[in-house]
Amino acid sequence: MTWLVAWSSNMSKIQIIFKSIKEVMRNKNDVTIFSVASLIFLMLFISIPVFTIPGNSLLFQLEIFTFWNYVLMILLSVLIGLMTSMQIYAYKIKKSVRGVGRGVVGGFSSIMAGLFGTASCASCLTVVFGFLGIGTVFFLIKYQWFIVGISLFLIIISIYFTSLSIEKNCGVCK
Repeated sequence: MTWLVAWSSNMSKIQIIFKSIKEVMRNKNDVTIFSVASLIFLMLFISIPVFTIPGNSLLFQLEIFTFWNYVLMILLSVLIGLMTSMQIYAYKIKKSVRGVGRGVVGGFSSIMAGLFGTASCASCLTVVFGFLGIGTVFFLIKYQWFIVGISLFLIIISIYFTSLSIEKNCGVCK
């Protein structure tokens, strides 16, 4: 019986997220912000290894990415674009920066997850994160998908809290 209560509670959280996404995506400007931010981050995830590894080219980099690298890059880009448009929408509603700061950790972690997750070879991570030292690079390679999972979780939590902020303020506005 307790699992039923927990399930219905989780469903209401998911409903809050989808209701807020629908609210944000009704405005053409916010859809444009979502699309542009998603594309910018997708290009960033692809271009960082291209420009940081000597002798690397865009075509070569696109060849060494696996199917799961593409899925991860697109997923993270869409989530970052969604979070960005929701944060801007929440800022427009509130007209204060107080509630917008909640998404900073989720946004930063998702950017880092994109970099960790899309690096398909050790040399990519070594060049991009060479300043961290060889031990850190090996740690990141070994736990790459664990870090990506944590980052996805953090960005979804960030989207949830932004959804709560939008839901609460939209209730006041209406």
